[in-house]
Amino acid sequence: MRVDAFLRTRVARRVLWLFFVCALLPLGALAFVGYRQVSKQLTEQSRARVHQLSKAAGMEILQRLNFLETQLRAALQAPDLATHFTSLALARPGGVKLLHGQPIAVPAQGDTLVAQLRSGRAAVVVQQGAAAPRVLMGVALDPNALHRGVLWGQIDLTYLWGTVLATLPAGTPMCLFQVSARPMICTGPSPQQAVLPTASDTAQSAVFDWSGDGASYLGARWTVFLQFAYGTPAWKVVVGESQASVLAPTTQFRQLFVPTLLLALWVVLLLSNVQIRRSLEPLEKLSEGTKRLAQHHFEQPVVVHSKDEFEDLAQSFNRMSQELALHFGTLSAMNEIDRASLSQLDGSRIVSTVLAHVPRALPCDAVSIALTWAVGLVLVGHWGAPSEL
Repeated sequence: MRVDAFLRTRVARRVLWLFFVCALLPLGALAFVGYRQVSKQLTEQSRARVHQLSKAAGMEILQRLNFLETQLRAALQAPDLATHFTSLALARPGGVKLLHGQPIAVPAQGDTLVAQLRSGRAAVVVQQGAAAPRVLMGVALDPNALHRGVLWGQIDLTYLWGTVLATLPAGTPMCLFQVSARPMICTGPSPQQAVLPTASDTAQSAVFDWSGDGASYLGARWTVFLQFAYGTPAWKVVVGESQASVLAPTTQFRQLFVPTLLLALWVVLLLSNVQIRRSLEPLEKLSEGTKRLAQHHFEQPVVVHSKDEFEDLAQSFNRMSQELALHFGTLSAMNEIDRASLSQLDGSRIVSTVLAHVPRALPCDAVSIALTWAVGLVLVGHWGAPSEL
């Protein structure tokens, strides 16, 4: 029998609804909680990863600046040692002497720059160009006599952060900012103004989100403080990771969840079909038996082989049907006998009617009736096997 035939009953719909709730509710709750937990864990791992990458990139850039300062100081005696500078120039009050490479736009010696050079420390100046920024590093030949000259070198940016970019995972955007909305370098979408460094921002690191080029990113920035060592505002390294790549495992989970849910629905439908059959087929047979019983058809028993309470109920129903058949037969026979006795005057017909209906009321092998007339005449009627009077 099809499921749709069973679903016409309230019991079948209740069983089906119970199966769906018991199967889909835990599955949906488990999927939701698992998805949230996995997404949260992947996001936290990504934030920690980009934070570590930004820190490593910032420390690498600082180490390279220190190494470049060592090279530039060595170039005071041997300019050929400045292998990671594209240009070298010696600036004096009388003019600029080019020592190597292309001409350099030597920065003006303001109070801050003069104080930095007189302290004996190197100075770093970032010049924003039309295509790419220029990073200059300068050291004084004699901090106590700046008129003797300042050696300026234009840093090879490929050396400064090229290796850093090579060490980042493929597809990882990195941007380097000073106090400007324009990045010194950016290999991906630039973060919004809200995450850029400000003059009052002294935080060593920060984790944030940003959007660019139609994608969302988890980002982290690491501050490279250069004010004391090089007299320039801090550089901030920003490293990001696409949220799509971070949550790629959950994307696959979402793609597999729909087929899994459909499979669960099919299994639930199959199991509920089996359970509905086992539950409603015996009930249907008992209902048909009740209808036959109401029509005085006691001959056909209800057959149920479910090996459970339904089978016990069917056996009890059959015993009840047999007892009702016996009582109904008795009442019918007595009714026929009464009608025959009251409607007939012929004694032989009355005897025949009694002999015909008594076995229906009282199960027996033989029935005998003796009638005594007032004149002593004995009329004997007999039904069944011969018996002695």
